[in-house]
This record gives sequence, structure tokens and C-alpha cells, in this order.
Amino acid sequence: MANKNAFIFKLSPLEMVYLKTGKMENVIHGCVSKMIEENKLEIVSRYKLAISGNGEINSNQEYSIIELIGSNDHIQYPGLLRKLILKPVFRNIPNALNSFKKFFGKSLFFGRIFYLNFTMLSLLLLTGVERLLTGINREKPVDFILMAIVFVFFLMVNYLNRLTNLFTSKILPTYYKSAIKSAPTDFENEWNYFLSGNSVLVNSFIPFISYSEASENTQSGSGGSSCGSSCGSSCGSSCGGCGGGD
Repeated sequence: MANKNAFIFKLSPLEMVYLKTGKMENVIHGCVSKMIEENKLEIVSRYKLAISGNGEINSNQEYSIIELIGSNDHIQYPGLLRKLILKPVFRNIPNALNSFKKFFGKSLFFGRIFYLNFTMLSLLLLTGVERLLTGINREKPVDFILMAIVFVFFLMVNYLNRLTNLFTSKILPTYYKSAIKSAPTDFENEWNYFLSGNSVLVNSFIPFISYSEASENTQSGSGGSSCGSSCGSSCGSSCGGCGGGD
């Protein structure tokens, strides 16, 4: 049994949001929305934020947001989000928690669970392979058995992959939810975003999130096409790296 005084049982709301969702964007969304709700930030135009000057700064994360908005008053939220993710105060969250995930994945406790599941699933897969080889040896139709083996193999890989993240994405958040709901109401309010997700965000801020997600998808989808369209026939003479060199 893990020591209840271990740091993993004393994580902050923002750290637990990252463990639950696996996305730093969600951590920043929650922090920014709270600052808007507390009148520390205000929406001044389409997808732009400004410092309202009200309220006391309560954390290093809030200070970084205020500092960045103050020096980039014309930047839209997607650009602000990308800059905030690179800030050490936010970058340290995934660095620390991803290190814990790797440590837990190499632990004896997890190893026993993983290899037990791997062994049981492998035996099931080997049973199918044995049937397949027997059918081939007897010149019987084996198409259905082959498809079943491939299907089971992909299920096995998916299940084992989910198992590696089960503790941090399901078990630990469930523990925190139980502990939070048995705590005083004021303490529970600090964890509202972790408990309820986007439903507790400021309504006027929701379009900012949708816009940033759409902007991210557009950028990731245009990377390959922009190279192809800009290089075209001149790729060999001037683009050099279009073909994917080091």
C-alpha cells in the first residue's frame, strides 16, 4: 500500500486536470477561465484577453498569464496558449507527472499486474495461432480464424496500452474525487474544474477554447500541404528539405 503522505496524494487541482486529461491546454483553459470569473482578466475583443487590474494574483501560473498578456496585448488566444505552454511554470507540470508515470510503469507492483494480463492474453492468442496452424496443415479454410487472431491481437495491444495509463487516468482521479467530496465545501470549490470539466468554465470563454482547438487542427493539417504547394516543381532546386531530410 502506498504511503498516504507521498506527493502523488498531494497534487494540486491543475496537476490533477493534466493527469485526468493528458493535455496541458486543459490546464491553462481552467486557469484562464477562473481568472476571468474572478475579474482578473476580461474579454476585450474577438478571442483576445486583457488585464482588468482587479483581484489579487494567487499563484505563479496566474502571474505568468498576467505577465504574458501584458507584453502581448494584441495576440489572440491560440497564440497566447502556445506561449503559455512553453512557460516553465506550466511546462513543469507534465515534466514531473510524466516522470512519475515512467517510474510507476517500471515499479514491481505494476510489473506484476502488466505481465499477468500479458500472459493471460498471450495464451488466448496462442490458442488461436495453434488452431490456425492446424487448419493450414490440414488444408482447411482458415480465413475466419486469421481475422479473429488479428482482431484479438489489436484488442490485446489496445488493452495493455490502456492498462499502462489506468492508474493515473482513472484510479488516482477516482481517489481524489472521493476525497474531495468528503472535504469541506470551500475546498471542493477549488476543484470544480477537475470534478466537472468544461461545464464549470465561464460561458463567454467557451468560444475561445473552440477557436484554439480549430486553430490547432488547421495548423497540424496544413503542415504537409503547405510544403507541397510552396515547393512544387522547385523542391529539388530550392527547398531541399521538402523530401524529409535530416
